[in-house]
Amino acid sequence: MNGMHLNCLLKMRCKGYKMNIIELYNINNNIDVRTNLISLKDKLSKDLSLTDLKQDINYNTEIFAKLLFDEDSKVRKNAALIIGMIDEPGLVKNLYESYEKENTLFVRSAYLRSLRKYDFSAYKDSLTERLNNLKKAEYEQSELKHIAEELQELKTMVGIKGEREAVSFRNPKEPVLIFLTCKKEMADILAEQVKEMTGLVTKKVFCGVALKTADIGKVSCIRTYKELLFPLNGLTAYDGADVIREIIKGDLFKLLDSLHDKKDAVYNFRVSGNIDAMKFGREIETASYGRLVNSVSDYDIELRFIQNKESKSACLLKLFTKKDNRFAYRKNHVATSLTPVNAAGIVKMSEKYLEKYAQVLDPFCGVGTLLIERNKLVRTRTMYGIDIFGEAIEGGRQNAVLAGVGINYICRNFFDFRHEYLFDEIITEMPRFDKGQADDFYRRFFDKAVEVLKEEGVIILVSEEMGIIKKYLRLNKKFRLINELPFNSKENINIYIIMKKRSE
Repeated sequence: MNGMHLNCLLKMRCKGYKMNIIELYNINNNIDVRTNLISLKDKLSKDLSLTDLKQDINYNTEIFAKLLFDEDSKVRKNAALIIGMIDEPGLVKNLYESYEKENTLFVRSAYLRSLRKYDFSAYKDSLTERLNNLKKAEYEQSELKHIAEELQELKTMVGIKGEREAVSFRNPKEPVLIFLTCKKEMADILAEQVKEMTGLVTKKVFCGVALKTADIGKVSCIRTYKELLFPLNGLTAYDGADVIREIIKGDLFKLLDSLHDKKDAVYNFRVSGNIDAMKFGREIETASYGRLVNSVSDYDIELRFIQNKESKSACLLKLFTKKDNRFAYRKNHVATSLTPVNAAGIVKMSEKYLEKYAQVLDPFCGVGTLLIERNKLVRTRTMYGIDIFGEAIEGGRQNAVLAGVGINYICRNFFDFRHEYLFDEIITEMPRFDKGQADDFYRRFFDKAVEVLKEEGVIILVSEEMGIIKKYLRLNKKFRLINELPFNSKENINIYIIMKKRSE
């Protein structure tokens, strides 16, 4: 180091300048620039203050501006990101001009990320035009990720939040293919309900039943299906990333237009399934030319991807624009509550054993969902719901009001329950127990049922304890098993139809 340069350094140090950021020295002297940019960026994001940075003798904004045009794309990207961290408004023009000239896709969003930390109002019209052009262009599959990143930055900068208008569901003019999902044990009953209501024949599929109809509003009133889904492209399965291109180019938008009151509408969507949801979401948004906006909330549709044994993917569409009001009464529930769909399924499977205008008791009622669904299918005279959990009883009272039914809720242990008249029917989902704890409970249940049930009264019992039930039906001669209906084979849950015998 010559004397003149040393003297200059000493003067600068006397004025408060330091020389302790090795990355700045190396960048200025063209030593492993990429690695030092990354290291400097990491320090700035952690504990290096701007004051210390700008007091370093090697700090020079011109070097960062120059690096925006370096031949190494990763150098350009990291230089752009650092400019966004160092509060230098004088570099805004450099950032924008570099962005306009940038041809490497993965670098573009870095310029924008930094540019939006400054006043970029002079370039807002140009950025809006760029956004509109990006939406209209077509891209290769390999480009979608980086185009999606650029689009997201541009939308944030020009103030576009999805360009979404509210849409309303409507029945399509022509029949469309739909899936009604259900447990496999419910498929035949669900098919019968569809035929009874619409006259249409269904076909069993892996998740329930399939049918073609234009009157979706009518079909959707059936209470025993879980979800209403639309298979896209006939549920054709595609290899890997091809599924995104085929879904977008297939019948998705035609279907959305036919099911809503506005054409070419923008939809917030989410992705689900055994795929990389974040990656698929970005790529679908980019490939949709602005009609689909990937969202973490307030979504209109869900694209659900499923894979077959050959790892090919197909897609099902779920609409949130069509409200499911079948169980609108169920505002309250507890952790052990029976779902309304399961409750509706239980009573439908047991329908032939339900007496009209019966006096009905659920001794372990929770929030009363099973009683409400029982009354909706076959009208009762009176209903009593008993449970030891006060929160469930209070929630059940509110649910019953919303459902427009009268249920007498009692917070009490069933085994302490007394009543002035006997019941025609006991319908309940039995509590679940750890192994070895259920036996005595079931013994006490059947003993108590003898006290509160009329002769030839019916018990509709939902339980996983087949062995224990059959044991006490053998021991308790006052009951006989009428039927045993599989309800959930995976969990060994059955519906047991039991009748109290007449006295001899």
